Amino acid sequence: MKNFISKILGQKSIARGYVELELSWPEDCETPKPGQFLTIRIQDQPVPLLRRPFALSSFNLDKRSASIVYQVRGKGTRILESLPAGSSLDILSPLGNSFTNPSKEETAILVAGGIGLGPILYFARELDRAGMNTILVFGCRDKTLIPNLPPLKNGSIQYCTDDGSAGFSGSSVAYLESLSLKELSQPRLYACGPTGMLRACHNFALKADLPCETAMEEMMACGVGACMGCVVELEGKEQKYARVCKDGPVFQSRDIKWT
Repeated sequence: MKNFISKILGQKSIARGYVELELSWPEDCETPKPGQFLTIRIQDQPVPLLRRPFALSSFNLDKRSASIVYQVRGKGTRILESLPAGSSLDILSPLGNSFTNPSKEETAILVAGGIGLGPILYFARELDRAGMNTILVFGCRDKTLIPNLPPLKNGSIQYCTDDGSAGFSGSSVAYLESLSLKELSQPRLYACGPTGMLRACHNFALKADLPCETAMEEMMACGVGACMGCVVELEGKEQKYARVCKDGPVFQSRDIKWT
C-alpha cells in the first residue's frame, strides 16, 4: 500500500453512465492484482470529505498505468468525471486481497454486474493474456448499459439483459443455469456485483458444487480496516465478522452469511 499523487491520462465513456479512467502508476509502487482496489481523494476540499474506493479494471506494465471503471451517480463521481487529462489525483493503493488464479485444467467463469465489471474485467484480461480458458458473463438492465469491450482471444464474453434488448434474455445467473457445465473442464466461478447477484451466484455454485469467489461491494469510509464500517457477517467461522476493505474484498462465497 502506498499513498501517491497520480495524473489522469484519459477518461472515456464505455456505456450509459459508466466511465473508464486511466491514471499513471509510479515505478516504486507494487503491481496491483485483479480484485484489489484504490481509494481517491477527489479534490482538496471539505466536500466530498471521504476518499472514494474504486476497483482496478486494468494495469499496463509498459505504460505504468492503471484503470478504473466507475458509475457517475453522485457528487464525487460527477466531479471526477469533469476532471481533464493531466489533473492530479491523491491515490492510496493497492488495497485489499485478490482473486485466486484457476489451474490450467479449470474453466474460469467470471460474472459481473454493474460496477462489478471493473475487477472482473481486469481478471478476465489477465487470464486471457495467460492463455486460460475464460467465460466472462456481464448482466445489466438493457442494451444501453452494455460496455464496449474488445473480445477475449482465449475465451468468450456473454452479455445478458433483463429486458432482452441484447444478448441473452434474462439475468446472468439465468444464463449460468442454461450452461451445460458437464461440457466445461472443471468450471470455477468468480463474481462481483450487487449483493443480490452475488447471493444468486453463491446459491448456483452450491447447487452445482462449484468453487466460488465473490468480490464484495460495501460502503467504505477509511478503506484500510480502521473504522469497521464495511463489515460482512461470516458463516461457520470463529471470527464472526470480516472487513471488506482489509480482509477482502474477495471471499470464498461459502464463508459469507447470505442473509
